[in-house]
Amino acid sequence: MSMGVIVALGAKVRKAYRNTTFMIHQVSGLSFGTLREMEDTVAEASRINEILFSIIKSKTKVTEEQLNEVLQKKKDWFITASEALELGILTELL
Repeated sequence: MSMGVIVALGAKVRKAYRNTTFMIHQVSGLSFGTLREMEDTVAEASRINEILFSIIKSKTKVTEEQLNEVLQKKKDWFITASEALELGILTELL
C-alpha cells in the first residue's frame, strides 16, 4: 500500500479501483552493526524519507502538515480511493 502512492505518482494519469487503499508512513527498517553503521543507516533512511515526502507534496494536494502528523504520531495514514482522488494522488476512479 505505501509504495503504491510513489509508484502511482510516477504516472501522469493515475487510475485505481474504488476499493483501492493507499497508505503513507515514514520510512521503516532495521539497523544492526556498529554504532557508526547504525548512524549511517538512520541518516540514509532520513534522506529517503525526505525525498519520498517531497515527491508526495509536489505531485499531490497532501500538505506538509498532514505529512508532519504522520511523523509526529508515528502512524500509518490509510487513504481510500475516494480520498486519494480528492488529494490528487489519483486522477480517476475506475
